[in-house]
Amino acid sequence: MRNPHAPTVHMNVRYIETQDRFWFGGGYDLTPMGVFYQEDRDLFHSVAKNALDLINPTLYPSFSKKARDYFFIPHRNEERGVGGIFFDKYNTGKLEKDLSLWKCVAESFLPAILPIYKKRVSIPYTDLEKEGQLKRRGHYVEFNLIYDKGTRFGFESGGNPEAILSSMPPLAQW
Repeated sequence: MRNPHAPTVHMNVRYIETQDRFWFGGGYDLTPMGVFYQEDRDLFHSVAKNALDLINPTLYPSFSKKARDYFFIPHRNEERGVGGIFFDKYNTGKLEKDLSLWKCVAESFLPAILPIYKKRVSIPYTDLEKEGQLKRRGHYVEFNLIYDKGTRFGFESGGNPEAILSSMPPLAQW
């Protein structure tokens, strides 16, 4: 995002199947890069919680904790953003039930982020707010290059570096 009032967001869902098993994974998380709004965080989390509660009320607390743990930057002693939901290797043994969870996560993503973007992308911003955004982007880069399992897997498996790094912000600052 160009505007530091509009947060960065990440989402993915995946289905993996081998000869003897299957599993689902994915989630989404919100990373304000400049100006933080508690109401945006609250909306983002409430949409995720409400969607997951329709499947099973124990999912949101578990998936939210996994996001907090996964997106933690140890050398900064902080989360990359304000959390979200995350799950991996999810398999209850009931394919249709697990598929409905997977679809629930995917379908709740746009309702979680679009109202925030509609509110934030047109807000005027200052040079100081832009500088803050660039510094937060630096933290995002640090996490992705040092700790993110997907980035590491991409490099270690001989993936295309340009494709792997395409999620990096175009500008960052430390």
